[in-house]
Amino acid sequence: MKKILILVLSLVLCLVAVSVFAENDEVQVVDWETDILPQLGDNVNMGDFYIYENFGMKVWIPNNMKQVDVTAEEAASGYADRFITEDEKYVISVFSNDIGKDFDTYFNDLQTESDIESVKRGKINGLNAIFYHRISSDQEVFSFTGGDNWVVELYFSPATDADFATFIQIIAASVQALSE
Repeated sequence: MKKILILVLSLVLCLVAVSVFAENDEVQVVDWETDILPQLGDNVNMGDFYIYENFGMKVWIPNNMKQVDVTAEEAASGYADRFITEDEKYVISVFSNDIGKDFDTYFNDLQTESDIESVKRGKINGLNAIFYHRISSDQEVFSFTGGDNWVVELYFSPATDADFATFIQIIAASVQALSE
């Protein structure tokens, strides 16, 4: 049943015409309500939004990803949540990070790191975002401005797995600010 769920959701997600990871240097703009939700239709029920009141954000996670406990040590280092498939092949981590600099400087600094490639800017559901690939850990990372000198980051691994790539795009495109 889980394989069928993954197959159905993968096929639907492949139909989504929006690519968060465009191959050019333009700032990418994605909106869940207008770009993604119409394509998902009822399949949006194959996942749930997780609310992060501390960050003022929410993110949609597919039902085949189960929430696992974050240790006290991990929480102290910034981990807010972790999701993993039953076979432990795919992992999503939600992390808050005090970057100690403004978002533009963070973007520029990421471009000079040797372990990072494909640094891009975007605006996802009105939130400023930076996305990049961390080579050594095979992670796709999406950083969202969370306030003065800190970011909320989603780490997806393995990033180079073709089956997971579509999920990465749709999950990242779901990140939204909580309504006031």
